[in-house]
Amino acid sequence: MTERRIRVLLVDDDPQIGAGLRRALNRDVQLELAADAAEALLALRDRGPFEIVVCDLSMPGMDGLSLMQHVRRLWPDVQRIMLSGEAQMQHAIQAINDNLIFRFLLKPCPIETMRAAITAAHEQFTLLQAERVLLEQTWRGSVAALFDVLALAHPAAFGRADRLAQQATEFCQALNVPDAWRVITSARLTQLGAHSVSASTATALDQGQKLSAESMAELLALPHAAARILSHIPRLEPILDILRAAAQPSAGTVLAVEPAIVRIVNHIDLLASSGLTSGAILDELTDNCSEYPVSVLSVLHRRDSSGGGATPSASIRLSDVSLGMRFTSEVRTPHGLLLSTRGQVVTQSLLDRVRNNWASFAGDQIVRVELPKAIGESAGATGAVGAAGS
Repeated sequence: MTERRIRVLLVDDDPQIGAGLRRALNRDVQLELAADAAEALLALRDRGPFEIVVCDLSMPGMDGLSLMQHVRRLWPDVQRIMLSGEAQMQHAIQAINDNLIFRFLLKPCPIETMRAAITAAHEQFTLLQAERVLLEQTWRGSVAALFDVLALAHPAAFGRADRLAQQATEFCQALNVPDAWRVITSARLTQLGAHSVSASTATALDQGQKLSAESMAELLALPHAAARILSHIPRLEPILDILRAAAQPSAGTVLAVEPAIVRIVNHIDLLASSGLTSGAILDELTDNCSEYPVSVLSVLHRRDSSGGGATPSASIRLSDVSLGMRFTSEVRTPHGLLLSTRGQVVTQSLLDRVRNNWASFAGDQIVRVELPKAIGESAGATGAVGAAGS
């Protein structure tokens, strides 16, 4: 086995079984004990992460099958091993067929059989973790490259995508969303469908006009166009499911948290682009949008009541703009060419775009930017930000 001990949670109401296994497996396994399903769920939440759960099928209260269903839903990578007697074979077969468990072991179980099962489960857990990390890193890189191209071809759509990703990040952090990268990526990808909106809707959005109900519905449905574009790429089902649900919530139902975040950050940005204040946006979403769960709306309420954290900002020369800053207003050449939208983070591609159009600017144009945290703290300490912003 590995040098680091494998973290295993044993769920069994017989303390002698736990004590015996702990002594026998102590060299390779860090065994934690839970007497029933309720205690196990608390342990998984508060004392994790665990790699493996070993559970007796028969327990007081919630049985082993129900517990395994909860574990699979809440901690899908955690491997599940079930212990059972001969008389409960039918339930064990059901658990196997429902893909609830990785291994099924008959009681009484020899120590070496348990050790082999834990070793195999640990290898499976490690494989799933590595696959998840690889998928996340691959998608982070792919999306970054994709949006570098979008920034050059459609700056307005890129600016919106960047703002949506920033807001989605804040919601995911506030709600402690697992696999938050899927939600944040989905929020950014919604804008891949921007080319499909009608000319009148695009004009109203670009000019900051109040959006009609038809235009609002069209723009809130953009995730569906994005899902259609991405549908031929393999292994994107979780993201495609989020996009489709965010685009078309069923009438009278409340969205799950992940698509709700993607939809609400899009909704917030559209209402803000129409000139609504934060208070008016909150009233609109709370009073007229039944598809949003209370947990998601509560984040918006807390943020509104606290006023949000003030981000350091400054007025600087365009030639002094650097990577990581965020434009707080549009940047256009004197001839009207849009180089950056409000909220767009300065990337190397954006800097290149600005520099390639440098000759268009008369003198050193002043722009307003939000500063990266480290720069803002440093400037704030010397009074530079306050002076620049006055």
